[in-house]
Amino acid sequence: MRNLVYRLSSSFPLTADLVRHLEGRISVFYPEEKSRLSKKVGAQLINIYAIVLVAVAILFLFADISAYYVVIGIATAYVVADWYIHKNMNKLELKLLKELLRFIEAVKFRFQFDGMLEEALFDAIGNSSYIMSIHGQIMYDCLKDSYLKDKCNYEEASPNQYFLTFYSLCESVMKYGDKKLDTGSLFLKNLGYLKEDINNHILKRNSIENEFMGLLWICILPIYCIKPIEMWAVGNMPELSETYSGTMGIMITLILTALSVGIYFVISNLKYPSSLSTIRKGWVIRLERLRVIRSINAKYMNCFIKRMAKLNLLLRAVAYPYNIAQFNVKRFANSIVTGLICGLIMLSMGFGVVCLLFVSLCTVFVFWSQVAIIKLKKQLMLMEREDEIIRFQGIILMLMHADKITVEQILSQLERFAINFKRDIEEISDKLSFKGMAIFKEIMSRSDFVPFNRLLEGFMACDDMYIHKAFEDVESDRRYYIEKHKQENVHYISQRSAIGKFLSFIPICTVVIAKLVVPFVMEGMRQMAVGNMIL
Repeated sequence: MRNLVYRLSSSFPLTADLVRHLEGRISVFYPEEKSRLSKKVGAQLINIYAIVLVAVAILFLFADISAYYVVIGIATAYVVADWYIHKNMNKLELKLLKELLRFIEAVKFRFQFDGMLEEALFDAIGNSSYIMSIHGQIMYDCLKDSYLKDKCNYEEASPNQYFLTFYSLCESVMKYGDKKLDTGSLFLKNLGYLKEDINNHILKRNSIENEFMGLLWICILPIYCIKPIEMWAVGNMPELSETYSGTMGIMITLILTALSVGIYFVISNLKYPSSLSTIRKGWVIRLERLRVIRSINAKYMNCFIKRMAKLNLLLRAVAYPYNIAQFNVKRFANSIVTGLICGLIMLSMGFGVVCLLFVSLCTVFVFWSQVAIIKLKKQLMLMEREDEIIRFQGIILMLMHADKITVEQILSQLERFAINFKRDIEEISDKLSFKGMAIFKEIMSRSDFVPFNRLLEGFMACDDMYIHKAFEDVESDRRYYIEKHKQENVHYISQRSAIGKFLSFIPICTVVIAKLVVPFVMEGMRQMAVGNMIL
């Protein structure tokens, strides 16, 4: 059954991108053979189709099947599917992080007796759960290949930054050996830091889930309330039937639906500020490669060179999966499809000038909203810059005591974990060989983030002293930022949830006002006016 659903969904154009998206996300958590992956994707698809079917069926319990309500049903189905995917993928990620914690504890326990990392990993793999043993085996194989100088890129196989950090710790021990400091083993000390980071992240995710609990569903609830409210209002005042079924009534219903869906995605971005999909949709790539489309796109970008340059930097800053040309094709295509759908709905209901106005508004809104979402994503990601600095400090602590370690080697490790500062780190790595320490000054002159500038100052100091001396304050700084970040996380989460709670009640309040209060008041005033005329 699961394989059949998987094959049918893969071959059907409207669901093929969904299948690829699920494959990309699930393969990160379950790096198994194709047959097992297809079964897991098929199981997820069955659950998605079932919950979407139930959600749409409930929506149509009170509604007549019409062109515009079919569109509302499709929008609701999309939102429900998006909610389910986010919910499940985050649940899988938290489960895997807890498995990693147990795996690290097992490695730490075994390593402290004889300092043999390979044996510690081997024992931990044998005592882990099935899924963690697979990830552990992949790390073990990559570490052996890396030690033998064979090319092995674990970055593509790692589920998240914490797996990659653990791999980097093990890799540094395999290459440079463990250091015995006054406080004990450097490797065991770094494992303790990593465990603390993972625990803090799990607590943060649980806090986010608690703060945003139910908010996404509150956004969608008004869509289900529109028809029952109309039926109740018509039952009490039959004259309102024409108000709800007329042109203005239908347009208000569509606007209320768009408002609910839009606020859903805003709150979703507040809840998951860094969850920008890295899966590229095939139709965008194929469409952008067409000669006619490419020519039109080039002329459009040439007309707005400065704007396109800024947009390109924005896309790079949030690690967007498409380049600037593909992004333009995607947003033009989405806008045109939205306009066509809205136009067909309006024409099917016999609207004239109103149709053109509504279609134009929808098309422009979709076109610019895609840029606005990415800008919002960047602002929310900036709040997590200190997280990235803490990761950088952890990597520096891990490597700075190694014999014969160089600045270039540390920078190459930092590139693995960079998101907000990725462009700066890449530029430093590319230009360090011919610009020397001047490149750090150049980047510092453009950066306005003090913790990042302090790291750059440490790298500059490496020109005059040993690396471990240049970064001797990193450990105390890291401890300070961790404690500071814990407090700020509480503030940021409560701040984002407060905005989300405020936004989540806008749709239901708007529905009550637009579909109940205003029609009753207007109809009451009309009847009073008619009564006064008769008198």
